[in-house]
Amino acid sequence: MLSGNNLRFAIRGLVRNPRHSLLVVAVLALGIGANTAIFSVVYAVLLKPLPYPEPERLVTFYDKIPQFQRYILNSAGSYLRWRQAQDVFSEMAAFRNRSAVFTEQGPPVSLDGAAATASLFRLLEPPLLMGRGFNEEEDRPGGAEVVLIREGLWRTRFGGDPSLLGRQIRLDGVTHSVIGVFPDSFLFPPPLNLRGRMVRSDADFLVPLRANAEDVARRGLFVMARLRDGVSLRKASQRLQVTARELARKNAPGQDREGHGAAVFSLHTQAVSDSKTLLMVLTGAVLLVLLIACLNVANLQLARATERRQELAVCAAMGAGPGSLLRQVLAESLLMALVAGLCGAAAAAVSLQ
Repeated sequence: MLSGNNLRFAIRGLVRNPRHSLLVVAVLALGIGANTAIFSVVYAVLLKPLPYPEPERLVTFYDKIPQFQRYILNSAGSYLRWRQAQDVFSEMAAFRNRSAVFTEQGPPVSLDGAAATASLFRLLEPPLLMGRGFNEEEDRPGGAEVVLIREGLWRTRFGGDPSLLGRQIRLDGVTHSVIGVFPDSFLFPPPLNLRGRMVRSDADFLVPLRANAEDVARRGLFVMARLRDGVSLRKASQRLQVTARELARKNAPGQDREGHGAAVFSLHTQAVSDSKTLLMVLTGAVLLVLLIACLNVANLQLARATERRQELAVCAAMGAGPGSLLRQVLAESLLMALVAGLCGAAAAAVSLQ
């Protein structure tokens, strides 16, 4: 058991040899800081659940058309057909990128937003600051022009005015009624990258998508769904293969349906697919750095112990037993490790910014 005397003597010993102490602390802090920073990123990207209800059951899927030789983004017609697979999905939503020129409260500004289905609010349950999401009536062709805006836009362009709900604003020259404000903390699912197409996670506004069953040519829809209890990813994929072939047969009767299909991916797997390999390589690299740091510190400590043979021999001659000498050396090592850990954590916190 370490005592107060052990810690006091340890501090004196480290102060008497500042070069050795600082070198040990610097080497350990480098290894600890690098590992802390990289593991923080790995946790946030690979291990932390997505910030949505029941994220493990969220999936996304794509069309496959033979002439493209790859999976492609969905059309509105495909999305509406996917919605018929209610035996495997409890809820489904779609959204696409949408930009607009905002001409209220100051000079015109171009905003990046999204057009989404009303079911998005049931699927992801965004925690609205004010108001509500749009309903099924507003999401149909010919429905009322409504919009939700992000908290940042609400505060910067409207001064955080709580009476904004119901006010009319103009997007691309069209008057929209503001029905809600969603917080800056709410993000769309992590950017999904397919053939260079991405959905922005920081959309400034949301308007109804108004999917049209006849719109089978124009693509660009990101479609998500929640699996029903007990339904596996494999079962959902098999179900969609049948639906995809039926859809292709309806849209182009008489043509060969071989190769038409759909792919279902876990939303989390899809979100981290581009970064997983890189992060795993980085994790291995920084673990190697920590191992090298520990080996270097061990060598430094052995060299220091060789220099201190006379000092330790004098202590033994004055009655210090092996246990007392061991506790003293251990106190010095623990003190340097503590300081190195604090410095490494501080360096990691700064690097993560």
